[in-house]
Amino acid sequence: MNCLIIDDEEMARAALKRLCGQVEEIDLVETCSNVLDGLKLLKSVVYDLLFLDIEMPEVSGLDLLESLEKKPKVIITSSKTDYAFQAFEFQVDDFLAKPISFGRFIKAIEKINKRNKSLSDVPDHIFVRADGKRVKVDFSEILFLEAMKDYVIVKRSIGKLIVHTTLKRFKAHLAIDDRFMQVHRSYIVNIDHIMNIEDNCIILGENAVPISRSYQRAFSERINSL
Repeated sequence: MNCLIIDDEEMARAALKRLCGQVEEIDLVETCSNVLDGLKLLKSVVYDLLFLDIEMPEVSGLDLLESLEKKPKVIITSSKTDYAFQAFEFQVDDFLAKPISFGRFIKAIEKINKRNKSLSDVPDHIFVRADGKRVKVDFSEILFLEAMKDYVIVKRSIGKLIVHTTLKRFKAHLAIDDRFMQVHRSYIVNIDHIMNIEDNCIILGENAVPISRSYQRAFSERINSL
């Protein structure tokens, strides 16, 4: 993977450079200390992976992400974990808290490798029986699933379907797609559609999905590691 590092801290860039040098899959092409120089590089070179700090002079890392129409895989590197929720809204691939350990770094790279490898193999839709016919449902349009006795409500960006099945059975079809996560015994959400989190509720569009206590820790860890 061709890699670019954008970070205004010289020591942070050096630390990331050392970590990259220990991973065979990574080819560190360039490092830069500010967003404007990084933007020029992103427009002239195709990168597979971007390590991006958030707090930088003049223009922040989040401002950069907002300006990019097409972006590479992105791993946010920051000493402030409070930024994880904001970074999540830009659908970044991971969030590494500084100082970055080698083990956590490797985990982030393995996640990206796994996703890259599986993209061509993972089905992107499922056919469900609803309203007396089989309906094609693209995974990308699913906001969340809600269990209701012997049925599952499939809430989509274009409406909803009621399917005669169990949440457990539906979950099995989604297991290979890491966009989906169970947050309650009755709910599975598509993390790509999360707008924000308020108290113990996940907001997806105009819908609020509860996070039960038994799933809170796993969900928090997922948010922090994105």
